[in-house]
Amino acid sequence: MHPNRGAEVAKLTSGDVQEIFLIREGLESTALRLSVPKMTEVDFAKAEEILNRIDSDPDPTHMAELNWEFHESLYRAGCLPRLIGIARTLNNNALPYHHLGYVKYNGKALSQKGHREILAACRARNEIAAIDALLDHLRFSASLVIPHLQA
Repeated sequence: MHPNRGAEVAKLTSGDVQEIFLIREGLESTALRLSVPKMTEVDFAKAEEILNRIDSDPDPTHMAELNWEFHESLYRAGCLPRLIGIARTLNNNALPYHHLGYVKYNGKALSQKGHREILAACRARNEIAAIDALLDHLRFSASLVIPHLQA
């Protein structure tokens, strides 16, 4: 905030975004690990429905919001609202930079491939494979954004 001038949105550096993704790895892998054993067919159906919405949405600017909706749908079964809230805040902090990755670099297809791998491992009740797929997915997303910010 600047007196008599208003607010200015803080810009994140590549280091800031890298840190956000690193923190998300820890938080979201914990959320997923605790959710997988508790997930139901309703949870799987909700996650699949979100993936189908992403597939059918022709506007890539919606991808970042739908991406978080998918991730959150996987974490809810763990009943950790504070952890999910912190992860959502971190995701939202970097949201403008997610748009860059999905729109400029057309990362939708590869992101969706990662989403489907995570969901398949969750359905198989394979926590380790689900976490591995999640970490690969988050690292891929970071790889679309961070180099651009460094340039």
